[in-house]
Amino acid sequence: MLSEANVRNMLSAISRGNHVLNERAKLFKIAKTNCPDCGFDPIRKESTNPDCDTCEGKGMVEVLSYNEIPVSIETEKDTQYRFTNAGKITEGEILLTIDSKEISEVLNLDKSHDLSTHQGIKKFVEQYDHITWHNAKYKMASFEASYLQGIFYEISMKMKLEEW
Repeated sequence: MLSEANVRNMLSAISRGNHVLNERAKLFKIAKTNCPDCGFDPIRKESTNPDCDTCEGKGMVEVLSYNEIPVSIETEKDTQYRFTNAGKITEGEILLTIDSKEISEVLNLDKSHDLSTHQGIKKFVEQYDHITWHNAKYKMASFEASYLQGIFYEISMKMKLEEW
């Protein structure tokens, strides 16, 4: 077991490494909100006005929001001979790594996701509908959380190209 000081130093070095060759990506999620024109009936789970044009009688509208953050990106050319638990990267795929700094300071600022468990991390990554990088749209195929002596420090996600 490493000393606390060594663990802190290693985590700091990993974070600095994650930020050396970083790119910027947008992480998009879809939130459902009550329709501003008719409202949502929580008992019937539908609109209070079935003829509402805004929500098409659903009572809810979907709102797309995003956060743009620095991330590390690896492409097929970067990882030709390396396999990760998330799998080999092939053409049309990227490996996107998000450092815990961006997660704690931007993406999970309200601490709504417990990142100490696999289920919490799974819920965290699955909240995102897609990401964009270099004007291309990617969907998550798999993910892998990384820990050092039980301390979470990054998430790597294998992303598949959806739209160029």
